[in-house]
Amino acid sequence: MDKDTRQILKLIQDALDRFPVTARALEDELGIGHGNLSHLLSGRLELKLRHLLSIAKVLGVPPHRFVELGCPLALRAATRDVTDLVGLPASAARIGALTSAELEERIRAVVRKELADFRKT
Repeated sequence: MDKDTRQILKLIQDALDRFPVTARALEDELGIGHGNLSHLLSGRLELKLRHLLSIAKVLGVPPHRFVELGCPLALRAATRDVTDLVGLPASAARIGALTSAELEERIRAVVRKELADFRKT
């Protein structure tokens, strides 16, 4: 199993440890047999996209965050956004794709601009 997959599985395990859902209920949601959640989280059972989507749904979180947080090297190596490849306007790029540092910087820039505009009046 590669490092990225291990990191994503660790993130999922950490999130599930802090969320009130039983293994049996989650296994039912994932469509895997009872007793197989531990196999999925250990990597003995392959994590599939449908599993990741179901886990994100149960937790109420965006599924892309598991990939962003679990694969930081791949994220930094990216040279474009998928919107560049499929012809969508830049406005289609969601704010959820930003790292917390990038989001904080954007917020700071907006606040600085608003303060500067306020001081002019």
